[in-house]
Amino acid sequence: MLLSISVLAFLTVVLLFWGLAGPLRSMEALAAGPARGNALVESPLGPLVRLLAGMNRRPALDAWCRSLEKRHVEAGQPGGRMTGEEFLAGAELAGLAVFVIIFGMTVLAGGVTFFGTLFALALGAACVWLVTAWLDGEVDARRRSISRQLPFFIDLATMCMDAGATFQETIEIYERDNPDDELALEFRIAMGEVRMGKTIAEGLEGVSGRVHIDVLRNFINAIVQGQKMGTPMVSILRDQAEVMRFKRSQDAERAAEELKIRIQGPVILMMISVFVLILAPAFLETLSTGVL
Repeated sequence: MLLSISVLAFLTVVLLFWGLAGPLRSMEALAAGPARGNALVESPLGPLVRLLAGMNRRPALDAWCRSLEKRHVEAGQPGGRMTGEEFLAGAELAGLAVFVIIFGMTVLAGGVTFFGTLFALALGAACVWLVTAWLDGEVDARRRSISRQLPFFIDLATMCMDAGATFQETIEIYERDNPDDELALEFRIAMGEVRMGKTIAEGLEGVSGRVHIDVLRNFINAIVQGQKMGTPMVSILRDQAEVMRFKRSQDAERAAEELKIRIQGPVILMMISVFVLILAPAFLETLSTGVL
């Protein structure tokens, strides 16, 4: 009986990881366009993903699934376009794999016990949470990347428009020269929407809706309002470049002040270590001579 359970657990783990190997590899790369597939649904475990996604479509999980879907879009849609229910299904499969591994190990170690099963369930649930935490990390990393890339784009747009290019041509130049930048990927989606009939303002507002970064939102709002008021685009870009430089200097000063605070603890520990290294030999020598 024990051997049968162990073999069943092993085969289950192998099948789960074989099915999840493709989606996990796809999660490592942020794809570029809106017309991508779904790595989870297209994997060998696609039917199981669809089954779990259907089970996740219930009122109790609706808010969580909508939040996961928004964060997945803001993270750049790793693994392709998928709904929040499908992403949650992938997390549940990962948690199930962990549960089966731990449960199988407890069975091999000493049989089925209540605490062993509870421990395996807890680790499986923790794995589901870790997958969602990983998504939050991808969102934060992408926000930082776009925040760093935006000043370069504004300076490039200012130079290109001074040379006679239009704003749309400037975006296309930036896309061509920086195809792997997250900001370029968002602009590529926006330009695709423009080619389908939207205005540039609407395309940029779509970028602002997908990526929740204050500096990007302020930049896009300035562009949209400037177009409505008839302000020359070059003037808007020059003003935004000055604002961006001022903000970056403020951020640098804030980071320097935070670094001073963070470095105090390690410096104190280093000073204590130096005092111990210097005074400990003298203290031990004093003890050995019998003075103390």
